[in-house]
Amino acid sequence: MNVAPTSPPSMPPGEHPHPPSLPGKRETERSARHGAAWAWLVPISLLVAFAVVTLLVWRGATDRFDAMLLPRVQAALLPHRAWFWGAISWPGYGPQSLGVAGVFVYLAWRYRGRRGALLMLAALVSSPLGSSIKHLIARPRPTPEQAEVVGQFITSFAYPSGHVLTYTVTCGLLLLLIRDALPAGGWERRREEMICGILAALVLVVGPSRMALGDHWPTDVFGAYLLGGALLTLLAPWRHASTTLPLPRR
Repeated sequence: MNVAPTSPPSMPPGEHPHPPSLPGKRETERSARHGAAWAWLVPISLLVAFAVVTLLVWRGATDRFDAMLLPRVQAALLPHRAWFWGAISWPGYGPQSLGVAGVFVYLAWRYRGRRGALLMLAALVSSPLGSSIKHLIARPRPTPEQAEVVGQFITSFAYPSGHVLTYTVTCGLLLLLIRDALPAGGWERRREEMICGILAALVLVVGPSRMALGDHWPTDVFGAYLLGGALLTLLAPWRHASTTLPLPRR
């Protein structure tokens, strides 16, 4: 017995099927506020952690820990690779650091135009910011009696490490700018990926280099990474032209 196929129920005249619903304005605004809240959560968390470490360092609560850990770090990193750690830190010393800063501004302009150059100039403000914090905390560097100081003993204050702070912000920002501009493929893409790898490696190894050379205590390095990460996460979203980063509504 054949059964005739059933046809879909007819709709009353003048009515049409409803199109799939799209997110409304309220949902879009809620999603934007949620994203803005997350955009602020990471740098605020890093700044809070930096403030805690800074307070502990200022009160001398980390002195015993630093004095115990630094010789062990140096024993693992020295003496046969002292030239390597010195080469990692060399771009951060004056006067060559001024030339390096100029190159970074140029590269940021090349990959992201005026916005990239302005962001890199803002990133370079991390250097005087670190110097100001050093004078406020006034923590002495390791002496030759406390650690193996490779090269000339530096008499300026220690916390936070200026090398680590500046490398983290500037190299991290340039890495993001290059990654945003990566070509689709070919030799140019491999070249840019190699540059990104070098920048990431510099950020990772500059901290150990400062301890290996006896220029900084471990918490100098750790605090600088926290502050540098906070500044980088504050600057990074602004590399997109549409970014306004509004404060989340209460």
